[in-house]
Amino acid sequence: MRIKTFSIIPAKVRYAKISDLSKIVWCEIYAENYCGCSEIKNDTISEALGKNIITISRAISELKKAELININYNCGKRYITINAEGLVDQIDQKSSEKSNTEMPIALKKFYELWENPIQEKLDI
Repeated sequence: MRIKTFSIIPAKVRYAKISDLSKIVWCEIYAENYCGCSEIKNDTISEALGKNIITISRAISELKKAELININYNCGKRYITINAEGLVDQIDQKSSEKSNTEMPIALKKFYELWENPIQEKLDI
């Protein structure tokens, strides 16, 4: 098992009417996308989470139905990317100036990812 990344669950995913497992699967997809991988296999996620492949397949279907991920096929390979549309709201600069606090580094990285989505890097 590879533990090198982390995920921040945005409100759109956290409060979506999907199963908790689907939210965790979303985090796995996010982590793989962040590392530059979008060809994600069900057995990879299954092994990482210790769940049945069919259960993972259902979770991925649930995420697709909720429009939280995009699935594309190219040359017989499946590519899953995070659907960033509407996922991250703009930060209200005035409120952050009033509170005089700086955004955590992890959150800055998260916003940077959505400014340059991995989907744009794929030739699909």
